[in-house]
Amino acid sequence: MFTNKQLNQAKEILSYAKEHTEFYKKALEHTDIAALNYSDFQEIPILTKEKLIFDQQEFVSKSVDYSSVMYEYTSGTTGEPFSIPRTKDDKLRTSITLLKERQKRIGRFPGLKFATFFAGSSEVVTEAEEGWLNITVKDLNEESMNRIVEKLIDYKPDFLQGSSRVLTYLAEFILTNKIDMKQSQIKMIENRAEGLLSTQKELLEQAFMCPVANMYGLRESWGVAYSCDFNHLHIMNDNVFVEILDEFGDFAGFDQTGHIHITCFHSKAMPLIRYDTGDIGMLSKKQCACGNPSFILELSGYRKLDMIQTPAGFSHPSILKYLNDYFIKNKFGIIQFQVVQEGLNAFTLRCHSLADLHESQVRQLKDKFQELLGYEASVKVIQTNHFVLKEFSSKFKWFVSNC
Repeated sequence: MFTNKQLNQAKEILSYAKEHTEFYKKALEHTDIAALNYSDFQEIPILTKEKLIFDQQEFVSKSVDYSSVMYEYTSGTTGEPFSIPRTKDDKLRTSITLLKERQKRIGRFPGLKFATFFAGSSEVVTEAEEGWLNITVKDLNEESMNRIVEKLIDYKPDFLQGSSRVLTYLAEFILTNKIDMKQSQIKMIENRAEGLLSTQKELLEQAFMCPVANMYGLRESWGVAYSCDFNHLHIMNDNVFVEILDEFGDFAGFDQTGHIHITCFHSKAMPLIRYDTGDIGMLSKKQCACGNPSFILELSGYRKLDMIQTPAGFSHPSILKYLNDYFIKNKFGIIQFQVVQEGLNAFTLRCHSLADLHESQVRQLKDKFQELLGYEASVKVIQTNHFVLKEFSSKFKWFVSNC
């Protein structure tokens, strides 16, 4: 499981955690870190968000000057929001791993400028600091889209970052109004915080005429996996070690869906070791044509807390992945969708499509949804580009339960 380099990095963060935190001083008391292998590593306790929230002082490093640390605030997508302390050195090392991935796409450029969609921004666009433009994700309408496009053309950022939902809105606006975004000189689009469908990626490439990358990451650790030119998410081995575990905390195996856990190599203020991200996915060992040897991470589109209520009990909404595959195979032109459970036997499928769906297509969608669901229920299909969002972060969710 470990590469040689990752094994050494794991030993380093474990040794540090054992020496400087109360929890790991006890948890690793009988662990011979110098002789560590993956079997030994699996004996280390799983770290959950609940443990970090309620026993935070057990996990923070005693050797860090907390007057100089910076805090990352999670959005609470998989539960309750909380803060994670990070040292400047940790953030620098994590930033370097991200920079390497970006340079694979566009090469080396000094003085890179960023534009990012930011949930905490109240103004439509704000120049927050040198080389950084913040764009709001709230109240996006024709007027605000116009202002955003004008500012992007004037500011000429190298990177545009945001979630797939807001990037898709912007791309549609650009294409509808026939705006030439070559004027903005944007070198790359980077999706983050939400999943990226292949239909969305194609739309973004058409609108911005530049490469589109997909990053899976967390506020707690930043980059976990980054996409290649073939749109596969490769594990960022220099930053994290990833495990897919089953319901019992054991390795689920390759090509098996399970709970995503990470060990962050750059988290000395609060070591994150075998940390349960709350996300669901699987690891693949298949060789990618891009040449990157790191494992490929495939995300499910749903999270640990997302549960469909069925007559037989609760289950994860794996229906999402199969719906997405069905949309792509049958070329419905759907660029984003959301499943809302309104009641035990009532669902709404909210679809954002490039063109109006025909009555026959709507009927096909209902039939396929019913087939995947596995029990009788009413299914309502709505064409819209408005979705139920998480209140605090404005994040899009593929599945929403109103039960």
